[in-house]
Amino acid sequence: MKKPVAIIISLGALAVLLFVLLIIQSNCVGNYYMTKIDPVYIIPNESSLCRFEVNQMNNGSGDWWIYAQDDSNYYFFLGYDSLPYIVFSRSAAEKCIGFDKVNVDTWCGIDTNEIVFQVKYRNIKAKDSTVIYAERLDNEHALLYRSNYPDVVFFVKMSDSGLYEVDSIVDFYYDFTVYQSEADLIKNRRDVLEKMDGGDRLRKMIDYGMILHPIMNRFAGKLFIVDDDGIYELSLSRRTFKRVIHYHMALDIFEDCNDDNIIGRLPNPQKSISSSAIRVSFQDSSFFELKPNGVMNIQVVDSNSCLKVKGEYNQVHYDYAEGKKCNARIPLCEPF
Repeated sequence: MKKPVAIIISLGALAVLLFVLLIIQSNCVGNYYMTKIDPVYIIPNESSLCRFEVNQMNNGSGDWWIYAQDDSNYYFFLGYDSLPYIVFSRSAAEKCIGFDKVNVDTWCGIDTNEIVFQVKYRNIKAKDSTVIYAERLDNEHALLYRSNYPDVVFFVKMSDSGLYEVDSIVDFYYDFTVYQSEADLIKNRRDVLEKMDGGDRLRKMIDYGMILHPIMNRFAGKLFIVDDDGIYELSLSRRTFKRVIHYHMALDIFEDCNDDNIIGRLPNPQKSISSSAIRVSFQDSSFFELKPNGVMNIQVVDSNSCLKVKGEYNQVHYDYAEGKKCNARIPLCEPF
């Protein structure tokens, strides 16, 4: 009597094994078939043909997956060449309260709107090297900052292709003027320069050319631009674009500045803007940094240098001259 029972148990185990193998085999065959009929249907690099299991397919005409999983991760399909999908580990999912494998909005720490925006921004930068900063306004629109227009911001509609359509342009250099196209911006600037007399025109051109190698980002909740000799605050609400800090680092300072070949050198500054500080450092490790509470920290290392910082931010006035070469008897050979 025991043999029939043992045979039944063995057959049952064999049936379970065959069922598991059938499921695995069906994943392999099904995934292989889908990759052949639709090139958009991809298997993530983190997975494999037999491990990959689709949770939800696209509802439209295309045959690709939207949500999927394997034994290690969950996947959400984006479809961009530079970022085809998002990976969310099973270990992270176990710690994520309210996690739903077919609702990416429940995946803790994943902001698909910001991820898509960063993909579009990278695509734009790849086609337009003048774009050095972008800030998302909504899922389609963004603020762009371009290095060839140091005091202008572009409000644009972004696309997946790396192109963008200009909605409006705000020029802070000419008293917060709004334009509808780049052509209007260029024409107006040309007209303004032509109306100036020689001296004023030269002054305007020098002022405009002062902003070099700018970077832009948020600091203390506001937009800032830092260039090679100044820190500028950009306020859309107050309609202002103003320099709040003016800095100058000179090396090898000479007593006589009459010779055109003898000038104080301004080292190429390394600039950064973060939520905790705006920091400008120099090649000799000298630096200064502005904190959100208005505190200014300055350190000068090279004894043959002079770092001058002037300005006013948040009603705090700054006027520093740090370094042994800042003696009044030894002039800086460049204007400050």
